[in-house]
Amino acid sequence: MRPDNIEYHDISSFIYEPVYDSDGTLKDFRILYASDIFARDWVAIYHNEDYLGALLKESTLMDDYSLEMMERFITQTPHAFMTYMPMVNLHLYFEPIPDLPAPYAGFYLTNITSHAYRDTRDHFLRNIRQMGNNAVLIQRQDDGHLDAIFVSPEYARMMECSEAEAMARLSGIGIFKTTVADDRPPVRSMQERRVAFDGSSRLTIQKVTAKHNKVWVNAHYAFIDDFDEHYIYCTYTDVTTLKAHEERLRSTYSSLGNNFYQAGDLTLTNLRVNLTRNIFEEINGAEAIIYWQDERYGKVGPETFMPVLERDFIYEELGDFILERGMSDGMRFLEHDPSFLLCLNVSRIQLESGYFIDTLVHYLRATGFPPRQLSLKFDDGCRFIGMERLKSIIEALHERGILTIIEDFGSGSDSIGFLRSEPVDAVSINSQLSRDIETDPKARNTLDHLTRMAAEYVAHINVKGVSNLRMREILRDFRVTTLQGSCFSDPLPRDALIQRYYA
Repeated sequence: MRPDNIEYHDISSFIYEPVYDSDGTLKDFRILYASDIFARDWVAIYHNEDYLGALLKESTLMDDYSLEMMERFITQTPHAFMTYMPMVNLHLYFEPIPDLPAPYAGFYLTNITSHAYRDTRDHFLRNIRQMGNNAVLIQRQDDGHLDAIFVSPEYARMMECSEAEAMARLSGIGIFKTTVADDRPPVRSMQERRVAFDGSSRLTIQKVTAKHNKVWVNAHYAFIDDFDEHYIYCTYTDVTTLKAHEERLRSTYSSLGNNFYQAGDLTLTNLRVNLTRNIFEEINGAEAIIYWQDERYGKVGPETFMPVLERDFIYEELGDFILERGMSDGMRFLEHDPSFLLCLNVSRIQLESGYFIDTLVHYLRATGFPPRQLSLKFDDGCRFIGMERLKSIIEALHERGILTIIEDFGSGSDSIGFLRSEPVDAVSINSQLSRDIETDPKARNTLDHLTRMAAEYVAHINVKGVSNLRMREILRDFRVTTLQGSCFSDPLPRDALIQRYYA
């Protein structure tokens, strides 16, 4: 019923009282009076419900804060507060009706949704302006038209004009025409589909400046939907210098490809030692080595240019090329020797990609090369992908019958720890540890201890850098299974090696 002795107003207002369960806990709020304006809105919002909650516990009409305030105002002096009603997307301002007798409480209501919208939108745009990025804020209209809302000073500098000129240019020629023609389709697709063709939110494109220069940029797109409006916040990173560097690397790579008869050079490796029969030149397999034939410097070894290429994304493509070419050449050797073992080097860059095993399996299937005739060498840098991750890769290789070798054993920062932690099949000791064994007793002792320790963990030990018969004789007494070096042969192209040892 309507309380007596209360002044009622013909504005949006209502008075309510609490309803309790038999145990004294609050059950709900019952509306006792509603002004005509509130009643009209109430029917639209609450479907003529006389209780503010069906509300409590089950309803989402009002947030927990609002319900808490209403309960508090039954027993305490009420004060004004704001709330958001998510079901109807309204922001309301509650102002308490004064001097109501207990247990009644009531409020005058003001719809401040449009004010909250303007305040929130202004705050959003202010934050965009203060971010300091090389960026453009674009608004998509309901008809699909794109309008530039804001350009940063950094964007204007990149486009070789003032901020006002940049805005005028975007409004004049249009958003897309500041991008070179070939790059417009992926930009348009990104803005419509909200994702690039590769599934990312980035594109590398060329922009056309106000002075008609072309700038390579990496563009990152963020899509913002709020206030019933749609925005695209695009940040740019100038990568023109990097693209020039990329072109130089591609030129270098092209040079490598044109001279890949050198990249197919194979050095004798894994020469099986049979001490009882004094047979030292039974070929067990070959290690593939890539060279770069340069017009100025001549034949450049991998130890010189590989560390440089490993710092650039182009190495992944080169790594795939080595896998494919090595296995294709390996098939030629298998025609002459079914027991031939191919050895390929693996880089940290290839392992970090996350799809090395899939790539390897692809080339095994494409070339028909048998996995059990393949061995892969891991250098000390491979440890830096994480021991657990490296261990899982090695285990995946073993499941396919592929042998694993620690390269440059004894010379890395922690190759012994590498050996102890990873389940590899063999180790390969480089020429730095073997080259002085003829003249230096300490070098001989070091190599002897190293091979004995390695023999505790693996069955196969290879020593590189064997350059003469004297070194070969000394190594008879060491715990090694294969030898490699110029004593047997310098690196040879594939066909020359086949001609020399299999013809």
